[in-house]
Amino acid sequence: AKAEGKDAGRVSGNVMSTQAAAHLQATFAPKGAKLSWIEKTAEEWIYLNHGTLKQAGVTPEAAEKALCEWLVKQPGIHAAYGRTTLLKGPMVNDPIGELTRRSFHPDCAGDVGVVVKPYWMVGGGSNTFKATHGTPHPYDTHVPLVVFGPGIKAGVRQERVTPLAAAAIMAWGLNVPAPAGAEYPVPEGLLK
Repeated sequence: AKAEGKDAGRVSGNVMSTQAAAHLQATFAPKGAKLSWIEKTAEEWIYLNHGTLKQAGVTPEAAEKALCEWLVKQPGIHAAYGRTTLLKGPMVNDPIGELTRRSFHPDCAGDVGVVVKPYWMVGGGSNTFKATHGTPHPYDTHVPLVVFGPGIKAGVRQERVTPLAAAAIMAWGLNVPAPAGAEYPVPEGLLK
C-alpha cells in the first residue's frame, strides 16, 4: 500500500504496550509508585491490569477513556474504543465504532480496542505480519458472498449483505427454519 502512495505503515506493538502503560503511569500512578497497568495485548486489543486499577483507585472507565484519548493521537491509529463504550449498545453515528462493537465479545475481548487507519497494521520487529483478520474499513469489509444452487436466481448483485445471512440461506436450502438467533434473513431477490 505504501509503494502505491497510500498513507500506510505499521503501529509498533510498543505503542499499545510499553508506551500505553507509560501514559497510564503518568496519568494515574500515585507519587513514586511504579505500577503494572497493562496485563497483555493481543492484536488490536489492550487488556488492563484490573488489580493495578483497584490498587491505584482508578475506575476501569477512567483508564479506558484516558487510554483511548491518548491512542488516537498516535501515528497510524484511527480510533480507540473502551469496553464501557462498546457495552452501551449501537453506535448510531459512528459506523467504524459500530463495526468494532459488533465484533466485540465481552468474554474474550480486551478493555480497549484499537482501530488502525486504513492501510495500517499493528506490528513490527519480530511481530511483523503480512496480513490481519481485517479492519472495519471498506476495503476489508468488501468480501464476496457466493451462493448457487437450485432455486437461486442467477446474476451478480451489488448491494451490501453480511456473511451472517448464510445461516438463513443454508436453512432455506435445507428446507428447515432459520436458527432462532439468526439476525439476517435470506437477502431479498436472491431466490427464484
